[in-house]
Amino acid sequence: MSIVVVADPDLRERMRCIRIVADQTPASALGAASWPELTQVLDDVPSVGIVFYTPSLAGVPDDALSQLLARTKRVVLTLNEGEEPTSANGLPRTTRPISEESLVMMARTLVERRLAACAHWEEDEVEHGVARREERVPAEIRERRLEL
Repeated sequence: MSIVVVADPDLRERMRCIRIVADQTPASALGAASWPELTQVLDDVPSVGIVFYTPSLAGVPDDALSQLLARTKRVVLTLNEGEEPTSANGLPRTTRPISEESLVMMARTLVERRLAACAHWEEDEVEHGVARREERVPAEIRERRLEL
């Protein structure tokens, strides 16, 4: 499943973004209002695709970006107009409030990448799957199948 996390202290903005992602894309969306909530989401959800991260969350540590980059596939900084991040490390940025088009485009890109990876895996299984499955089956079980 493709999951988008909106980490924003403003409840209205967080809910607006979640609603847009859920209504207009096949991705799921979760929200976090503070750094502890964000880390809890990252602990509980095995594969977060995108985190829209607002640095003004409550309780943010100094190394927040490096922690996020180590735990997620993609981080997008959401900043107020004219605000500059202290250390962006070449991360993509967008202004707050996040435009509907940006949310939809990034969430759909996440889903399309996931589908492409699944399609590649299925092609590999079609080419090599039977041999791999047979190799996992012990010889005596294969022989019993042949007798039946």
